[in-house]
Parts: sequence; structure tokens; C-alpha cells
Amino acid sequence: MTRSGPDDSAPSKSLRDEYSMRPVRVHYRLPGTFSRENPSYFLADIFWIVIAILHALIIASKQSRNLQSQFLIAISGDKGAVDFTQISPEAIIGYMEKHPGAVQHAIDSANEHVRFFASITEPLPAFIGNPSEITETVSWLLWFYLMMRFCSLHSEWRFNAIPIYLSYLPFFLLALWSSKPTSEIFMIVLGFCYPAFSFMSICVHKILGDRAWKPLILGIELTSKQKNGREVEGKEEEMRDLLNSGLKGVED
Repeated sequence: MTRSGPDDSAPSKSLRDEYSMRPVRVHYRLPGTFSRENPSYFLADIFWIVIAILHALIIASKQSRNLQSQFLIAISGDKGAVDFTQISPEAIIGYMEKHPGAVQHAIDSANEHVRFFASITEPLPAFIGNPSEITETVSWLLWFYLMMRFCSLHSEWRFNAIPIYLSYLPFFLLALWSSKPTSEIFMIVLGFCYPAFSFMSICVHKILGDRAWKPLILGIELTSKQKNGREVEGKEEEMRDLLNSGLKGVED
């Protein structure tokens, strides 16, 4: 008569009895980042778009007043020149006397820019059309939060980066098209492009619904329920079953 050892008669435990498995997020996210589980409110995003438009109007008013108070003349010379010692007041006056048409064209072009932006900013309330330094500072602080909100907190959106890059496209096209030092106009155009493309991004991701989010990338953390867990090597089927049970909570 043969006697079996105590281990032979004991029922074998599955890996699920000895180990627990939970998903662990691989990439770090800023606190407050919106996700599939914690999405942002649609009306809150629209509110910040309105704030961005107000900021763009304030900056447009500021730049418009700069255009009204400055008239710039660009003189092109030898590219090898290292300074402006060859330019004299007499030479500038002589150039303007010999080319009155070019000077008049520059004046007319500057007046068109001033009148165009003045027609937009002058009818606005005083705190926007003629902003104080405090109003401008608060506007920039809100703008920086808006940038962080759509660049970082909305980073889980699938197509989040596209509107951000598209916002700069009109800026660069305007820079290529114009050879004049119109930095004020560049700032105004960029100020309105960003909220416009951000609004487009909000609407697109709202329409996409659950498909608006990037695929979730998780790591798996295996934890022993006992002090001395047994080896799991060579237990592929049980490990697969344990993995499926660990991911079930994510699917739900």
C-alpha cells in the first residue's frame, strides 16, 4: 500500500487565488487632466473660448492704438552692411522727395490698417476698446490658463494637437505674404485664430463622443496576496485568465 504525501491530496490553487492584478497608468498626467472618466463640461470650454475672444479684442485694441501712434518706414540696403552709419537724415529726405508715390502708398496702407481695426475696437466698451494696464495683465493671466487648459489638460483628446498647430498657419502665411514690419497685425491675427480653432476642436471632440479620447495605455501590476507567492513561470493559461480579470474593470 502506498501513501500519498499531504501535498498530493490538497487541491491546487489557481493564480487568481494567490495574486491580484490591477491596471497602472504608464504616462504621467498633470493633476486635473480631463479624461474619459473625468471629461470637461462643454459649457465650461465654451466659456473659456469667450474669455479668449475678449482677450483677443483687448490685444487688438492695444495693437490698434500702437498702429495709430506709429508710422514706420523700412529702408532696404546692402545686406553686407553691419550698421546704419551710411544712412543720414539728408539721404532719407532725398529718397522721400524722389519717391513720393512710394511714401504715399505706405501712408495709405497704414491708414487702411488703422481704420480697419478701429472700426472693430472703437465701438467696444471702454475696458476693451481702451484697456488699462490692470485689465491687460488680468487678460494675459487668463490667456495663459487657457493655453494650459487646451494644450495640457485636454491632452487626452485624440486630435488635440491639430488645432494648436493650425492656429499658427495664418500667422506664418501672413508673414510670408507681407514684407512690412506689421508685428501688430500678426499678433491680432494670431489672437483670433487660436480661439477659433480651439472652438472647432471642442465641437469636433463633442461630436466624436467616446471616440474623442486617445487609446488608454496601461501597465499591469501583479501583487501577491500571500507572503510567499509561488512561481508563475510556465502558467501561461492561468496568467492569461488573471490578466483578463484585471482588465475587466477597465472595460466596465
